[in-house]
Amino acid sequence: MSKINLRLVAAELIHHVTKNKKTLDDALSTNRLFPKLVGSDRRFARLIATASLRHLGRLDFCISPFVDRPLETVSPEVLSLLRVGAVQLWILKKSPHSAVNETVEAARLWPATRRAGGFVNAVLRNLAKKKDPFDDVPMKKIWPNWLYTLLSSDLTLEQMICFAEMQLKEPKLHLNVKNNPGLVVEELNGTLSPVGGINIENINPTKLPSYSAGGWWVQDMAATLPVKILSPQENETIVDLCAAPGGKTMQLALAKANVTAVDRSEKRMNVLRQNLTRTKLTADLVIANVFKFRPTNKSKKILLDAPCSAMGTLRRHPEGAWIKNPDDLVKFPEIQMKLLRAARDISVVGTQIVYSVCTPFKREGKDVINEILSEGGLERVPIGDEEVASLNCRTDMDGDVLTIPDSPNLPCDTFFIARLKKV
Repeated sequence: MSKINLRLVAAELIHHVTKNKKTLDDALSTNRLFPKLVGSDRRFARLIATASLRHLGRLDFCISPFVDRPLETVSPEVLSLLRVGAVQLWILKKSPHSAVNETVEAARLWPATRRAGGFVNAVLRNLAKKKDPFDDVPMKKIWPNWLYTLLSSDLTLEQMICFAEMQLKEPKLHLNVKNNPGLVVEELNGTLSPVGGINIENINPTKLPSYSAGGWWVQDMAATLPVKILSPQENETIVDLCAAPGGKTMQLALAKANVTAVDRSEKRMNVLRQNLTRTKLTADLVIANVFKFRPTNKSKKILLDAPCSAMGTLRRHPEGAWIKNPDDLVKFPEIQMKLLRAARDISVVGTQIVYSVCTPFKREGKDVINEILSEGGLERVPIGDEEVASLNCRTDMDGDVLTIPDSPNLPCDTFFIARLKKV
């Protein structure tokens, strides 16, 4: 069997994402060649694809002067190969000889680009002569124009810079650990995180030898904060709305709270059920529409991690910037308002509600909170700076928090979190 051209695999993955507007995970699961790769070959093909998507806007900005036509008129398959070659030269620092020759060979192996081998060769050889091309790239080119406009209207310049720098860093995998994180650090060759978990290299967690033992689960550092702000206590009755796939449910269960996890997706709840079984944690699972859910026992604490645009996870899913458009984001504030009303309606006086969304946009965070407060029945309970200090974050003047650290050296997803109380 002939050796699979890794640049071809990477180019096909990029093409699937950018042309079909699908996630990289979807591309990896459906690609004809990627499942046949093993070990370092699999890691390298995925690295090329991930790095290309992470730097997509910058790559295109720097490639464009070397192409004798507008990039949008270049065939998507050929453009994917040019990105593959450029990312090897400029980001991964591979030798020009291997980067150019193997990518040109990939062009000849791909039916859609077979006649473009000479063009790909000429462009990449010219790209190989350009050193450090990203030095003069404007920050705005990291994202599509529409996304830059939205971000710049909601974030300060300092936040924009940090948000961008976090996105450009290859992320670690963060594990939330049940107990004895020091022992797990040694076992998995990781480092302790400031929120009490462990950071390890970004690999498939199910392949780790300790996965089946259930001593940890994957959860971003910022994703752990909503539960910590809710401060679950042993034997407290807590409702987790929109719970699946369940990282926060497991946090609540680990604190020995009596958790009722509610989600309408049976498929996602099955994942939560499997995770609870693996980690030997317990919670009551209710498959139901949150709008119709009525708890049998009134809870004094509710967690609502609402559906959102997920644009705060670009550091882990950079393709999100390129497979979505402004119309995809319009629906979320209305859904979030309905969910907050549902949480308010099942509350009793004194019930604490922690609301979180993994997005930097005010329309899904601050604006939604201000609107629900204007309707009455709830008041804001400000979050203290000390409650988010582990991630070097600060609360705003209202006592809400956006998890963009003071420094990109502590990269995490961007969550908006607010705490409310039924009055």
